Amino acid sequence: MIRRDRLQTLLLDLVRIDSLSRREGAIATRLERDLRALGADVAYDHAGDAVGGEVGNLVARFPGTTPAPAFLLCAHMDTVEPGIGVQPVVDGDVIRSDGTTVLGGDDKSGIAIILECLQVCRERGAAQEDGKGGRRE
Repeated sequence: MIRRDRLQTLLLDLVRIDSLSRREGAIATRLERDLRALGADVAYDHAGDAVGGEVGNLVARFPGTTPAPAFLLCAHMDTVEPGIGVQPVVDGDVIRSDGTTVLGGDDKSGIAIILECLQVCRERGAAQEDGKGGRRE
């Protein structure tokens, strides 16, 4: 089951990571770590080189556990300005910026949802062994 507390904590962590367009290195590093911990094979393409960015697109692959077509979950890591030093404010069920920056919820909310869904799949046992003693979704 989706855990609201874990999802909110993750979103708050992600929006605090500076990630203006072409400067997504820090969030890519965080996501790579989280995805590897969930059992993904992670790689980057060369899109960053083409636009003068710190990093290319991060691609994580999880082998399936049933014979079914592959599907893609996709979100972007960059945010717009002003987006340095985001300080989110939680007001009941609403998360907003402190007014000095954007929140960066576009699209860090999508990233958080994807990671939470992958975590739930892992917890429910929708995983297979990776041959290295770990589990893979």
